[in-house]
Amino acid sequence: MNEEQYISELERLWPVPPKALTHGWKSVTMADWDAMEGPAGRALDVADQAVQACPFSPELWCMRGELIQLAEKHPLEESLRSFMRAIEIDPAFARAHQLVGEYYDAAKDQPETALPWYERAIVLGGDVDAYVGRARAIAQTRTVSEALASLQPEACPCFDDPDIQEISREIAEGIWSP
Repeated sequence: MNEEQYISELERLWPVPPKALTHGWKSVTMADWDAMEGPAGRALDVADQAVQACPFSPELWCMRGELIQLAEKHPLEESLRSFMRAIEIDPAFARAHQLVGEYYDAAKDQPETALPWYERAIVLGGDVDAYVGRARAIAQTRTVSEALASLQPEACPCFDDPDIQEISREIAEGIWSP
């Protein structure tokens, strides 16, 4: 299979909405994780094959890293190695930087380490999830007002996205305060 075929196959095997694993990670229950573990494990087997067959695909390395976090077949740190491999292949691949941020934020509870990764993803053209991650990390390490300012139109081109509105509400309510 080629890269596109592997990506399609992985999306077919693992149809988990990315939002369940990114900024909404604190709302994912143990039952959710248990339900995802089986399909993620099967998909991880394919992802392992994919990065062997297409070792220069940052997208496949990122998919592998996300699956490692669910499947529990590899040490969690292996997910970070997958994201870093994606960055090594393509230093401008914004999603990989965002996923490193999410690794430190969600898996390691180190928002101060996550913040520069989210900021780098944004500089590289990251999507709404990078802005959500940055705001969440700021709320956890600095002040609520700084976090909310990072979501204003002058700092966040996707300020009217429903995910931005949701994280703004959560920050204002103190959910992400240290």
